[in-house]
Amino acid sequence: MERSSYYRKALGRKVVCRILPGLLCFLPVLLPASGRSLVSEKGLVSGRVSASGQDVSFSLQDLGRGRYSYKGIRLRDGDLIFQEACHGTTEAAIKGVTRSAGGYAFTHVGMVCIREGKAYVLEANVPRVSLTPLEAFLMPGGVSFEAGADGMDAAEAGTADTVAADMFGADTDTAVCPPVSVLARLKPPCRKLIPKALALGMACIGKSYDYGYVLGDSSYYCSELIYQILKDANQGQEVFPLNRMTFKDSTGRTLPDWEAYFERHSMPVPEGEAGINPGAMSRSRKVLWLLGRIRP
Repeated sequence: MERSSYYRKALGRKVVCRILPGLLCFLPVLLPASGRSLVSEKGLVSGRVSASGQDVSFSLQDLGRGRYSYKGIRLRDGDLIFQEACHGTTEAAIKGVTRSAGGYAFTHVGMVCIREGKAYVLEANVPRVSLTPLEAFLMPGGVSFEAGADGMDAAEAGTADTVAADMFGADTDTAVCPPVSVLARLKPPCRKLIPKALALGMACIGKSYDYGYVLGDSSYYCSELIYQILKDANQGQEVFPLNRMTFKDSTGRTLPDWEAYFERHSMPVPEGEAGINPGAMSRSRKVLWLLGRIRP
């Protein structure tokens, strides 16, 4: 009995002195960085949000845990879906202004949010930030997404002679065809940010689309929204890097279509300003994996 008691006490001392300190090292990862529940953080939302004419209820405690199977493809909360506009008159223009991973020409991106057994995509699209049902996101009825020039760097500059009608006021593709959609997943070091990022994104629903590609105001373009909510969830540290926007050709002249675009919106051309686009985001291999096509 005395020998057994001795070994139990020795084992107890080993746990306290060696194992417990190691476990304590992981607490900063397991607990919110602020030391507070997401529910109590100022500015975060709970309850119900409007999504394409329907209400979606959610609990902040459950954000980041959602799973959904779509045609045999397993989606998770926080997955990103990159899109390349469907074929037509805008395709060549878009490919001229964006450079993406995997040989794609991504023009749009949104974040998966799974609620009440259904999948939605949090997106900043014309005219505002919304929570769009997955099926509608994958097959938007021929609507052209943003031109792909948000945050393009010098290597990505090109011509965008025909982009969305609601942006340029001109006729564009009218064929009903789905964009090419590619599923991506944040790597483990970034996945812990998803619950707070989704909560912050919910709070942005209804805010206006950012036609001027300006960071830091109250409106958002698609990749800016994803960039900002992940950055804010990471205590102000960037997850995706920014680059410098340019709307000029190889001769240094601002492309006529971009001159017309910003003139139409009574905005200055944000040449040289910081920005980000879906293509550049998709090339961040340290941050995410591209998993493959997802079809409507």
